[in-house]
Amino acid sequence: MGKMKFLARSWLMVALCLAVLAGCSTLPPTLWVSSTTYAAYALYWQQEVGRTYPGAVMVAVHGRTGPDGRWWVFPDRMQPEPVVDLIARIRVDYPHRTIVMIACNPGGHRLPPSITNVAYALTDVWSEPDSMLDPREATFREFVYGDLAGSLAEFIFQ
Repeated sequence: MGKMKFLARSWLMVALCLAVLAGCSTLPPTLWVSSTTYAAYALYWQQEVGRTYPGAVMVAVHGRTGPDGRWWVFPDRMQPEPVVDLIARIRVDYPHRTIVMIACNPGGHRLPPSITNVAYALTDVWSEPDSMLDPREATFREFVYGDLAGSLAEFIFQ
């Protein structure tokens, strides 16, 4: 009977330690990927986003200036919509989580000040983050294609 009590206490301690460790670990980002281009690279961006914004909602989708001159997203197999509308829909399910937009923004559009807790680029975004490239490749890419965001350090947060 003493041995069973010892085992039960040991397992209880292990379970408590695991629960504490789980609470201290970083929560990987929730993915919302709607681009066949980004689907291949989403896991790389997920690692970047997870390190910088644990538990964020990462949105990987094509973006550009829409017909009304605002920043729009153009998901594969879905209707295009303004970024502000997409963020509002995501906020319904994740009201307090950071949203990270992995989406091109060639017009350099800024979100309205009322939209907060969002990270995004003010330029086009590379499919894969710079951290996945050899430094020579990153330098070459920047030289040939110009200044495009390949790191979350190049994003703004509001």
